[in-house]
Amino acid sequence: MSTRQDTQSGWPAGSKFAEPEDSVGFLLWQSLHLWQRHATAGLADLNLTHMQFTVLAGIGWLSRDGAAPIQAAVADHCKLDAMTVSQIVRVLEKKGFIDRSAAADDARAKAVRLTAAGATALAAALPRIDELDTGFFAAADVGALTRELGALYRARVQPGRDGR
Repeated sequence: MSTRQDTQSGWPAGSKFAEPEDSVGFLLWQSLHLWQRHATAGLADLNLTHMQFTVLAGIGWLSRDGAAPIQAAVADHCKLDAMTVSQIVRVLEKKGFIDRSAAADDARAKAVRLTAAGATALAAALPRIDELDTGFFAAADVGALTRELGALYRARVQPGRDGR
């Protein structure tokens, strides 16, 4: 690909896109961030950002069998890097939504579990996210979008590790 610049705009002449909006990657990135802001605004009264909700929901999902997942399993499940999850977990712990402790089988790993306040917040946030999704994605064919994103996800995701 050429790195020659369009002298008028500075846009690389080698790009196959006349406009950023012609790129599916650009549209996905922009839509993701618009949706995250929409979700964060809709969760504000629950004292959660979208990212905090994502990690809280991941902990809730992974602990549905009663076992406390380790942070690495939460990161893997949420497809977030370990440092980001660690930072979010610290915030959730300060808010009283989760407890952290050394994992039973590895003192270096941190097990995380919902507190009563975290379970209450998650129970309130889950239907709220469903409502926010319905409103945000109303302009799209949600069935087709879900199928296409699901296909992309399945093609790219590495088989998950349980991490417990």
